[in-house]
Amino acid sequence: MSDRSKFGNPKLIYKIYCELYEAKSVASKGQEDVRHIAFGRIYYQLAEYPWKSIGITKNLLKELEQNNFDRKNISMTRSHVYHRREFLREIFKKPKKTESELLAFLWEKDVTIMSLSYENTHIDKTIDKEPLETKSGKMISEGCYLFTPQDYENFFPAKQVGWKYTKKVIEKLKDFSKTKDKVEIKSNNNKGDWKIINKW
Repeated sequence: MSDRSKFGNPKLIYKIYCELYEAKSVASKGQEDVRHIAFGRIYYQLAEYPWKSIGITKNLLKELEQNNFDRKNISMTRSHVYHRREFLREIFKKPKKTESELLAFLWEKDVTIMSLSYENTHIDKTIDKEPLETKSGKMISEGCYLFTPQDYENFFPAKQVGWKYTKKVIEKLKDFSKTKDKVEIKSNNNKGDWKIINKW
């Protein structure tokens, strides 16, 4: 279930969703319905902690540890577990969601995993430890760790472009690397309806 306090403006977010939903379709010159794009841009400005990070790939954690958590020369990013365009489109399908349903849906779907850049496109394969095809050849996927306790969403604040890697983040990741019993992120392995099964 979503934590309403993390949304910052839940009432306004829902009001905007309702206005766009009732519009039925918003298109320019006969192009595709763009309600999901309009909602996404507004939502990411209003939500207190969008793109919350729920974990980190083992490959990235290993590289950070070897580099004393200095990200210099490490190509890292936040990988969206579920494609934003797809899950934002989903909210405009019938039936219309209640406020609680919308916030719970966004809480579950708007999640990222800290990863190396080459792991970004197929983060699902990384989670499921499948080989990744890259320009330099196949890379081994080692899987991902779930951040526990789950309080990291505000440590990777989004900017207009990118995100911040602050001293606070570095200390948090250093503490996490020392955790002995790390929990792996797991999925249902269902290619038709792929989703993470860990709760956060």
